[in-house]
Amino acid sequence: APRNLQVSVFTESQSGSVAVFQCSVDSNPPASWALYKGAALLATSQKEEGPASPRVSVTTGANALRVEMTGVVPEDQGTYNVTATNAHGATSRQLYFRVQSEGWLG
Repeated sequence: APRNLQVSVFTESQSGSVAVFQCSVDSNPPASWALYKGAALLATSQKEEGPASPRVSVTTGANALRVEMTGVVPEDQGTYNVTATNAHGATSRQLYFRVQSEGWLG
């Protein structure tokens, strides 16, 4: 199964309105990815499925995933799950994304 799953999230623009999730994993064969918020699938590396929301763009590399979410709103705050899957199994990691209000960034 994939190992050493690393997950991070940060906000990119001045107002914190773009969230970027970055994930990497050691996997052979290369892993396929899924990013969930709660039970809702937000992004996947399966091209034919595409992102669940027009706010989401997905970039995949060999054992790497980058998901950009624009127009971040307070409702986007919460627990996210990343799953990396290959022929031998799956591994997942949870992270909490906190939305910063504009006032914090003065």
